[in-house]
Amino acid sequence: MLTANPNLKQLALLQFLLGAAFAGLGVYFSGPRLGASIAFGSGLMLFNLVALGWSWQRLMAKKSIAWTVLIIVIKYAVLLGSVYYFARTDWFSSLGAGLGVASFMFAALVLAAIYHKRE
Repeated sequence: MLTANPNLKQLALLQFLLGAAFAGLGVYFSGPRLGASIAFGSGLMLFNLVALGWSWQRLMAKKSIAWTVLIIVIKYAVLLGSVYYFARTDWFSSLGAGLGVASFMFAALVLAAIYHKRE
């Protein structure tokens, strides 16, 4: 799905791996509630990254820009709506979801360190 840019593909893989690792640590240290919330937050960021990669690929190919903009707008609406919906449930931990979202920054830093070492 992210074939146009291998950097985004690597970032998505790192996001998945770090999100799973953080969720596992959350389950180990605090229980399944925190682990599920971390997995939810990192999954949202992974979805966001995949949707961004797909729309960027279409934008660079100069295909339907209207569809690309629609996807970008919808993904943020889905992100906000899902966080609002799950924040009202009993099992959801806002701190865990925040840690899951923050896993994206760790993935970006790891990828930057890998590319910096190659230079």
